[in-house]
Amino acid sequence: MSQWTEIRHLHPVEGVPKKEIARRLQLDVKTVRRGRRPADAAGAGVAAACQQPGPVAGPDQGGSGCCG
Repeated sequence: MSQWTEIRHLHPVEGVPKKEIARRLQLDVKTVRRGRRPADAAGAGVAAACQQPGPVAGPDQGGSGCCG
């Protein structure tokens, strides 16, 4: 079982606090907190930046478009 899977199992299923999970897996508490977030929220910052409206130079204008 990967550490991310174990983090996502221990907290909601067994009710283990994040400090205890960090101790058991020898991880920082902040890493456990990040691992408890839903998978879609983990990369939301990059995707959200690409969704913001604004002037973007397209390929025909010499630019490469949003995020690419």
